[in-house]
Amino acid sequence: MDTRDDIDGLRALAVLSVLLFHYGVAGFSGGFVGVDVFIVVSGYWITRRIFEDLRAGLWSYADFAANRARRLFPALFVTLAVSYAAALWLMMPEDLMRFAPTALHSAVGTSNFHYWLKAGYFTGDPARTPLLHTWSISLAVQILVLWSVLLPLVLGRDASRGRVLRLVAALGALTALSVWAGQAMLATDARAAFYLVPFRIAAFALGAVLVWLPRLPAGMSQAEDGLLLVGLAILLFCVLGYGPGTPFPGVNLLLPTLGAALAIYAGQAPRVGRLLRNPALVGIGLLSYSLYLVHWPLLGFAQNYLLRPLGAWEKPLLILVALGLAWLLRRYVERPFLTPTRGHRRLGRAAFGLACAGLTVVILWTSALVVAGEGWPWRIPAALRVPIAGLELARHGREVANRVGVCHLNMWVDRTALGGYVDDRCLHIDPERPNYLIIGDSHGGDRYAGLSALFPGVNFLQMTTASCRPLLDTDFMDYHCPERMEYVFRSFLPGAPLDGVILVGRWQANDLDRLRATLAHLRGLKHRVIVLGPTVEISPWVPNLMLHYGRREGLEEWVSRFIVPERLEMDRRLRVLSAEEGAEYYSAIDAMCPQLRCPVLSPDGKLLIVDYGHQSPEGALFQAQGLKRLGLVLPRRQPVQGAGCEQRGVQRDHVAPAFAVDIDP
Repeated sequence: MDTRDDIDGLRALAVLSVLLFHYGVAGFSGGFVGVDVFIVVSGYWITRRIFEDLRAGLWSYADFAANRARRLFPALFVTLAVSYAAALWLMMPEDLMRFAPTALHSAVGTSNFHYWLKAGYFTGDPARTPLLHTWSISLAVQILVLWSVLLPLVLGRDASRGRVLRLVAALGALTALSVWAGQAMLATDARAAFYLVPFRIAAFALGAVLVWLPRLPAGMSQAEDGLLLVGLAILLFCVLGYGPGTPFPGVNLLLPTLGAALAIYAGQAPRVGRLLRNPALVGIGLLSYSLYLVHWPLLGFAQNYLLRPLGAWEKPLLILVALGLAWLLRRYVERPFLTPTRGHRRLGRAAFGLACAGLTVVILWTSALVVAGEGWPWRIPAALRVPIAGLELARHGREVANRVGVCHLNMWVDRTALGGYVDDRCLHIDPERPNYLIIGDSHGGDRYAGLSALFPGVNFLQMTTASCRPLLDTDFMDYHCPERMEYVFRSFLPGAPLDGVILVGRWQANDLDRLRATLAHLRGLKHRVIVLGPTVEISPWVPNLMLHYGRREGLEEWVSRFIVPERLEMDRRLRVLSAEEGAEYYSAIDAMCPQLRCPVLSPDGKLLIVDYGHQSPEGALFQAQGLKRLGLVLPRRQPVQGAGCEQRGVQRDHVAPAFAVDIDP
């Protein structure tokens, strides 16, 4: 069995670092490096095992593959099965549809590819990605397959000294190449650098080199203690000093892998080594694989059940639960497949392989049915089944109503034919109707959808961009936000014959000074300025609250309990600021939730709020009606000079100039 007390202690440090990082325990911002400690340990054990089998003439790829499969797959399949059951109980249809492919990728060892394309590690929400952690298991499986094929070919059946020396040199070169490639990849595709084998294999190769590194002479125990102390200090520095903002892997991979390598090399040091060999750490180290498997789904499904992040006292409680579940998984699943108890026959290789294949087919079939069945909405209480099942349709309708991809940008786009980042359909002046320009972020897109539906006699121009609040000198750099804001405020508005400008945003505290400057700029242009306050926000998301509540009676009161209070304070501050700067102010919270009571469904049972605060087309119209009830009127205030032909010429002068800043989309 792959065991050594000091290495089991190192495994414990690795898994506890990852667990404390994932559970958001203060101070462990770099705990994710624990995964790389595991990779170094695997590099050492796997290479040593293959080398010793080759030297003894006992190498068999079939035996090796069967042993590794027995080590990894039984506990993994149990985790996937329990996670699937929890997902069926707790997840929204759309979330279950996202969960289903992740379960399949976890079973076949391709999770890292899936998350490379779909989800960033540091932005992963455990409630929505309860199998995110399986990326590292897939990575390990891919390295094992690669190593078990290449190593016997390189070493040969005799594993001679000359072949070993050439291999060690090659491993050194591979480590350097992997680190260099990872550093280069960070600049172009940071997710690929994080998730894929070529950029992580340096840790495995460094562990492999330890197999042939000569031991220190017996009389140098103090040096061994010193090396171990240095290795543990390096690991502690990385766990406490790294963070989600640390470029990783690349060059920053070297420190934790070096620390882990030193800890393995000098782990049997007589004095400092007792730190790793103490029974508590060794015991957790023996549970490390099971603990790694259960800790992240447990966190995710706990948050799904509670509908909120864990409280301070709940984190240690959940860690104890994770340890208990890990012990059960180790005792009743891991160990029986590795070392069968007396009286129990061990499954033969063929039978075990067929069992794994069969379980994979079951997961494949179930996942296909979930996706084909659109997340199985039959699981939802009948009273709420129709609106929740229609969530994706509501979101699609919102995209259409908001003119996503045309006037509302949530992506990088090429320049238009006229040379800029603005489509001329979005800023068209109508000489026959009042003209009001809506500038804002995604909530501005919602206001366009609602106001244009409520006021068909008004021509609404639209300049909305995801996460791009309508501010001069914005600090949001994505989706051409700076260029669009510079154009609309500096080039278009000074000469545009508008009846008013409507500013909409998910306003933040650090926006207020820039908003004040923006209002002063607009005041100088003599435009009527209307500021719409932040929309109501609900946390957790409204559809999740509905699923949890399970009935229609009292739904509005239930959902309204979860209004985010910070948005109410921002509403108050913006009202004061707008009055000071001479702008009209309308509270979007009062419009949507009179007396802080938020309707959730339209009279015909359609969702009004599709997530934390964005609205469906029906919800956007409802909020626009609320704004009108609060006194919002949009008359013509400034006559448009000239006929249609001449006016179109004015529009063309204003739309889409060639910007001085050229961004590669």
